[in-house]
Amino acid sequence: MAKLTKAQRAQIATALNAVDDLIKFIEREEIAFCRVSEINEKVAHGPLDYRARESHRSQHYTGRDGSEWDINYVKELTPMDKGIGSPLVSRYTIKKSLERLLAE
Repeated sequence: MAKLTKAQRAQIATALNAVDDLIKFIEREEIAFCRVSEINEKVAHGPLDYRARESHRSQHYTGRDGSEWDINYVKELTPMDKGIGSPLVSRYTIKKSLERLLAE
């Protein structure tokens, strides 16, 4: 591989600093990543699931016997792991790749 120019080394160093900032941000304890899903409000949920106060969609049903009912659906946020099994792990791969480029 050809030797990097000073400008290329500076660009890689800038990208590496940005990745370091990203890693520090993601790893902060007050930062959480969640998956948004929609559930029926009557369904039981676990202790780590957070729901919006107001339902965001209501659906009206009429049964075969003529009875009517509504089901409210609410948004649910489920925290995701920041580490193993998450696409967020790629932050470390990016960092290693940039460090290898600078080491050459």
